[in-house]
Amino acid sequence: PQMPMIDGQPHDSGGIDGRQIVERIINDSPYHLKSGGKLIMLLFDFLGVDQRFSQKPSLFEIMKTHGFKPRLIAKQKRFPSKSGQTYKSLDYIKKIFPMYKFCFDKNGRLFHHVLIIEGRLDKKLFSESLI
Repeated sequence: PQMPMIDGQPHDSGGIDGRQIVERIINDSPYHLKSGGKLIMLLFDFLGVDQRFSQKPSLFEIMKTHGFKPRLIAKQKRFPSKSGQTYKSLDYIKKIFPMYKFCFDKNGRLFHHVLIIEGRLDKKLFSESLI
């Protein structure tokens, strides 16, 4: 669940900015992984994964403060269905992430990217972040 929503179905809603559950996973996972362990997630780019789209730090920045070395594994275009939650939430997403700009293909179809990211945990970096 990573859709920015005030209220919504549990399978969609990631909280007001869509990052509530994702950030909890990042914050808690160092306690469950060994050094060198990997956290792999599929995320919508408008959440501010590898760059900021609001005043909040990017998810990569948050991962680094928790001892992860994040990197992008894959990037895929996603064309939201007009009947889907992403399309229904476009105005709200634009409000929450004012620096994000949705893309359009040569046929004028709106899209965004789905990113697969990996964070490799360095327990030494995580321990230093606790000091």
